[in-house]
Amino acid sequence: MAAIPKALCVGLPKNAIRCNATVSHISRDEIVLSDGTHLHAKQTLLATEIGTAMRLLGERWPIENIPSTIQTSIQTSIQTSKSKKPTAQVLPEQSTHCVYFSLDAATAPTHTPILFLEGNPPSRDWFINHVAFPSLVQSSYAPKDKVLASVNILGKTDVQGQELVRIVQHELEAWFGWSVRHWKHLRTYSIPKAFLTPTLPIPIEESFGIQTTADGVILCGDYTGTSSIEGAIQSGRIAAKRIIDEIH
Repeated sequence: MAAIPKALCVGLPKNAIRCNATVSHISRDEIVLSDGTHLHAKQTLLATEIGTAMRLLGERWPIENIPSTIQTSIQTSIQTSKSKKPTAQVLPEQSTHCVYFSLDAATAPTHTPILFLEGNPPSRDWFINHVAFPSLVQSSYAPKDKVLASVNILGKTDVQGQELVRIVQHELEAWFGWSVRHWKHLRTYSIPKAFLTPTLPIPIEESFGIQTTADGVILCGDYTGTSSIEGAIQSGRIAAKRIIDEIH
C-alpha cells in the first residue's frame, strides 16, 4: 500500500503536501483549516474516505444512492417520524483483518504476482477470503531471499491475537501445504471500516468514479465507483482529468 502514495508523490513540488492539518470547511475555491488558516485554489478535490467526506459536506452531499442521513463514525442520531426517538444509521461498511507473514522465497507457493481467492465449499466456515504476495509486485516490501504474504479476512471475528494466527496458518496449510508451518507471523492489522460492502447500486455511467456538489466541489474515492483499490485509483484519474480539462 505504501508504494502507491509514494508513486503519486514523485515529481510534486516541495511542501506541496501539508500534514497534520485538519480541514473544517471546504468550497470550490477555498479550504478552511481547523486552526483558521484559509487556503485558496482554482478547484477543490475532496479525496477522503466516505465518513470524512460526509462530515465536510453535510447537506451538500451529492450521492443519491448513499443517503446523506446515513452517518459513519460520527453516529449522528436522527428522529424517526413515529417514535420520535433518536436512531443511528450506519453505512454498510466492511471490516477486514490483514495478517502478514514472512517466508523463504525458495518455498513460496508462487513467484507470479497473482491473487489467490478462497474457493472452498460454503458448507465450511473458512476465515480466509484471499491471499496475496505483495513483494512479488513491489520488491522493496521484502528482502531478496524472503517473500511477504498478506492474508485477508473479511468481516468481524471474535478471534484475536495468536489464536487468529493459529487458525489462519492451519487454513493456509490446506491451501499451500506443510511449508506454511515455517511462515513467520509479522503483524496483524484490523481495519473496522476498510470499504463499503459492494452491494450498493453502481453509479450510472455519467457519474461513475466522480461526483460534484452543487457548489462545485469535486469528490473522488472508491465509493463513487467500485469499492476497491482499483476503484479508488480509477476515480482519482477521472477526477484529475476533469480538473485539468476545466482549468485548461
